Amino acid sequence: LRLPLGTGNDGTDGHSIEETIQMLQGPLVFMNARALKITPNTNPTAAKYTSLKYPAPWYCFNIVSIGLDAYVVYMTNTVKSRLPGNFYHLCVQLSGLVYDKDFPTGNAEVELYDQQGLLTEKLSAPITLIAIGASGYRVYGGGHKVLPTADNVCFTPKVSLARLIRDNHHFVDGSFVGTNLASLHSAEKVVINYDKDILLQADGEVAMLQRENFPLTVEKTEPCIRVICRV
Repeated sequence: LRLPLGTGNDGTDGHSIEETIQMLQGPLVFMNARALKITPNTNPTAAKYTSLKYPAPWYCFNIVSIGLDAYVVYMTNTVKSRLPGNFYHLCVQLSGLVYDKDFPTGNAEVELYDQQGLLTEKLSAPITLIAIGASGYRVYGGGHKVLPTADNVCFTPKVSLARLIRDNHHFVDGSFVGTNLASLHSAEKVVINYDKDILLQADGEVAMLQRENFPLTVEKTEPCIRVICRV
């Protein structure tokens, strides 16, 4: 059981009060869950990264992503700071209309590594988004199933605006699995190179990455977050 104390409910396993209460019934034990460690390139020759509240590395317990997904979070947070309410679904549609203008598509080179540190796969393509979870079966606060299987990496190549608007619902219910909208992969560590500036979000916290901040490394930590589990 995870009950975040921020503005979202990205990491909770109970998506309603009733479901959460049911999870607390019966024998319970404390366990430790894994998180994600996020390390941008910050060597002395790299340009100074911007919009970051805390020094790197950063940590999150649910999902980190770059691309359109982070832009939606940025727009949602911007609107919420001025007006109360849930504007996520509206921002999804609006973001698709203006994202390419603000962030022209670049090419991503992605390396996936297993638990032994061995390179298992390379991916290369212009991207719409890349999402990485601390495990599979992860959703966003609105219940969007961006990681609907045991795989913890979602790689979404560039799609047209028309298809993005038409097929966005597949990322809500997880039905993109098996289509050419996105591919799912498993990795203990992900190393991303990207040739343009791009937004990153980690559990709803947004940062701007400059191209000099790549390669970006995202890796699972040892179990470190205390959670309650039903026996």
